[in-house]
Amino acid sequence: MMRLIFSSIFLLGSTAWNGTTSADGGVLHYTDRSAQLGLDISPMGTDSIGIGVVDIDNDGDMDIFVAEGTASLNGRQNRLLLNDGRANFSDASLTHLPQVQNNSAGVAFADMDGDGDMDAIVANLGAEQLLLNQGDGHMVDVSATNLPPSLDLMSDISAQIVVHDVDGDGDPDIFVANEIPFPNPPVNGAQNRLWINDGSGHFRDETAQRLPAVIDQTATAAFGDVNGDGMDDLIVANNGQNKILINTGEGHFVDETIQRLPALSDSSRDIALADIDGDGDLDLLFANSREQQDRLYFNDGQGNFTDVTRTNLPQSTVSSTSVAMYDADCDGDLDAIFTSLKSGQQHDLLGAQNRLLLNTGHGVFVEMSTLMLPALDDVSFDVAVADFNGDGRKDIVVSNGAGGKETLLLAGGNKSRELVSLDTAWKKVLTPRCR
Repeated sequence: MMRLIFSSIFLLGSTAWNGTTSADGGVLHYTDRSAQLGLDISPMGTDSIGIGVVDIDNDGDMDIFVAEGTASLNGRQNRLLLNDGRANFSDASLTHLPQVQNNSAGVAFADMDGDGDMDAIVANLGAEQLLLNQGDGHMVDVSATNLPPSLDLMSDISAQIVVHDVDGDGDPDIFVANEIPFPNPPVNGAQNRLWINDGSGHFRDETAQRLPAVIDQTATAAFGDVNGDGMDDLIVANNGQNKILINTGEGHFVDETIQRLPALSDSSRDIALADIDGDGDLDLLFANSREQQDRLYFNDGQGNFTDVTRTNLPQSTVSSTSVAMYDADCDGDLDAIFTSLKSGQQHDLLGAQNRLLLNTGHGVFVEMSTLMLPALDDVSFDVAVADFNGDGRKDIVVSNGAGGKETLLLAGGNKSRELVSLDTAWKKVLTPRCR
């Protein structure tokens, strides 16, 4: 075991990693507890695309919402898994969710109507879905009355939803990331949309007033103050040039990509916007698909970004589909968990090991996937991090696919995996929140 550990720890520049180890010399790791998610009876040829964690039933623990998709225009039921507080989940989809067959790609949560509980907005192939919580996790579909009218199908293929108080009035607004990966003359892609909340959970479309008129193939977006002026800006992850939209006041955005971000036409699927190097400003980590290298950009404090990928990020040979940042080893800086897959022949999607990168300090990362994660070669699409069993440590849940674009790769089985940190895997003195 020790030979394996030493051979897997390497130097990046002049920085060495002083790893978190257990008393028997093992490295902190996660164990597969997928059985605790309960039985998954998803049909063959379907994918669990998006994953979201939220205390939906107001009982003090984190539940799981799974956005389900298919390889056709036919939809299926999304899933809601309720936590008993010890990371044992029961499927409440039939009792708590509207019985609607959607083709869903992502989900976001916020108190949309100001009643004190968490509601859900779901990104779909076609019209989005707004679900209002009745206070105990039972969700009511109010999309027809509370959302702007849906566009035609080929202009409304949404990859993700982001909620944020865009106009600064204290309630959550909605950004809809439209991907449109199929030919949609004159070009692929569509206008992203921005919906403003009136405070009661009714939304009006203010895209034209607030966003640049741009046709993009967008996977997701993130809000944050990148230039230090006190207003939250908008970072957009695209298939093509990623974008930086600067907030000019009260949620009106202008495109300043050329001045602020290197010109690269990556196929980005997700963004982490966080202080990665510990200097007090927001940096950027992009998860890239099509087996392209993930990208790490450092902020100069004024919203101008420099590519430090080559020196600070391990090389990736798989497609990354999502990324989440959290302090995995409890040393005070942010680490990164990536979900992954590989591309096969004829556009098949093949399984790959998900990746866990530890921040050695100041934004230099080392690959610790094989030592800290189970060896699971899944077709993974999304990841979320939360304390599911109430022990103060962050656990991981991953959504996985059974089929690719054209070919069924896996039949049945759990499509979401929860990886729960082992209580006995700690030797390093941890902060109280990690105990």
